[in-house]
Amino acid sequence: MSILKAIITAGVCLATTCAFGHGNGRLFDIAVVDGKLIAQGYNSGSPDGLDSIRPFVNSIHDHFNFIGTETQPFGITNYPSWDIGILEGANISELIGYEITVELVGSGKWINIPEQDGTGLNQDFGVPDLMLFSHEDLEINPAEIIRVRYNGQTINTLDLGQFQLNSAVNGPTPDLDFEFFIDNQNTDEIYFVEFKLKTNAPRIKDSDTVYVIQSPDGVGPVERLHFQSLYLECYLGTAIDPVVLPGDVNLDGQLDLLDVQPFVALLDAGAFQIEADVNNDGLVNLMDVAQFVNLLATQ
Repeated sequence: MSILKAIITAGVCLATTCAFGHGNGRLFDIAVVDGKLIAQGYNSGSPDGLDSIRPFVNSIHDHFNFIGTETQPFGITNYPSWDIGILEGANISELIGYEITVELVGSGKWINIPEQDGTGLNQDFGVPDLMLFSHEDLEINPAEIIRVRYNGQTINTLDLGQFQLNSAVNGPTPDLDFEFFIDNQNTDEIYFVEFKLKTNAPRIKDSDTVYVIQSPDGVGPVERLHFQSLYLECYLGTAIDPVVLPGDVNLDGQLDLLDVQPFVALLDAGAFQIEADVNNDGLVNLMDVAQFVNLLATQ
């Protein structure tokens, strides 16, 4: 997946090598990968346990801040916000001159959330028990309706709707700020809002579902359900295809004579490894030998 693969292969992308357009916060950067819109989540603030640029796309979390009176609190956050093509190497060339819309398509929450056991990111929270809200659910429980405001317009998770994020993209664009509101003080629940990115640019597909995860307020990782939130980010995010270098059987990032012995060992064992399947037929066998030799000869 072009730039995304390169970023993940290189490891954590530090703030010194990425053009972050905001202050502290978690954000989305919109780009095109393999002919499809994606929202790359990234954290421009203090480290939170995951890579600054997430090793997946279309998922990021933040936290409501509860204000108002003691009897009528409401939650608000202006993160995640959105950028267009801000991260280094992000491809937006096919979007220039065309619009981008963000459509709100659903919402839900994680119920029966396991407690943190002190192991942080190493904890396996299992398969999240996710409840997708129906229209009727939100009519019965209006305090769980999340309102989203952008550029003077407000839509909500009951009635749904969309924003025109940019009418005609003319280059990298930072700070397209959303605000999220809820009337339910979610001390033990994690909500998620589902979006789709769309464009009228020719041959560019809509994004997969983009998840904005909103977690509780609080002063520490337990109150804020911090590690559960990171876990849900990973669970809901769209996986990035791994980088495959055909013939690099020893996985050292290059194809050379050091790959010959492990390639032969795979053949002898009748085992499969995608790097050894150089003819891309789903098998590692004698049909791969000639192409493997040809690849070595070109190095």
